[in-house]
Amino acid sequence: MVLGTFLGVLALVFLGALYGGGGLTLVVWAKTGVFGAGPIASAALAAVAFAPIYAAMILSAVAARSAALSALAGGAVWLLGILAGSRETLAPLFREGLGRDLFLAATAPLPRISELARAGGRVADGLPPEGALLAAQVATAAVFALALLALAVALLERKAY
Repeated sequence: MVLGTFLGVLALVFLGALYGGGGLTLVVWAKTGVFGAGPIASAALAAVAFAPIYAAMILSAVAARSAALSALAGGAVWLLGILAGSRETLAPLFREGLGRDLFLAATAPLPRISELARAGGRVADGLPPEGALLAAQVATAAVFALALLALAVALLERKAY
């Protein structure tokens, strides 16, 4: 049930993102004669960035059965993903020692949503993606989403309805 809901919504998000990116590509092509698949690829990256956010929302919904807490969980993952994407910039703001180490450890497993957004912007601009870095960011988002989904499934299996 949890996995079906997640995959169904994610399929709709991907289709909507590809529809929007494809529409933008076709409009630009019709107006300028220039065709580039950048907006389509960028839209797909936006859908990838949504996967861990939605997985957190599902986990929260299974745990608390509250739409408000589900939205809060999604917003928290979004904000923490922005922080995680800027961890190299933010880490020097902490003094060397325990505080910086805790910040780096806390942000290490989080998906780097802001980095996915930057990569999407580069791709939309027609610039080449940074292959290995982009693959690592997509993998981090996927693993994080799958881990949260596994927790949601385990939690749902323990509930007696």
